[in-house]
Amino acid sequence: MRRTEGNQATCLIAYWEGIEKVIPEAFPNSSNAENKKHEPKDFALLKGIGVSVLNEFFVSVLHYLREEGLPETSPSSYVKVMRKCFNDLEEYNKDGELVGGNKFWMVAGKGGAVGSFSSGAGKKALVHKLENTLPKRKN
Repeated sequence: MRRTEGNQATCLIAYWEGIEKVIPEAFPNSSNAENKKHEPKDFALLKGIGVSVLNEFFVSVLHYLREEGLPETSPSSYVKVMRKCFNDLEEYNKDGELVGGNKFWMVAGKGGAVGSFSSGAGKKALVHKLENTLPKRKN
């Protein structure tokens, strides 16, 4: 695919649509959220830390899709990758409980662990943790 600003924007939109399909409760007015147990305010995903980290991680995910020959403009490609990454991501929250999956991205008051990565160094460490959860390449 020829890289243009339009293609880059389409890839980024597909990435975030894929994330929304994995954690629909974190997105306001998501049509993917059925029987919502939580509200978007319960998650740090669309707050500074989540947006910053996930936009940085996008580059690694995009490289992975390209290497695997997966369509980079399809949200379903990102769903497959992000579901695995989010499920494999674990950390202890402020109460000493090991949390992972969608709960990792919840704010501290709801038992999440992402808040412990709020500093600049913490965000870099979280991007690195996410990169380590990428599926192993088939090649």
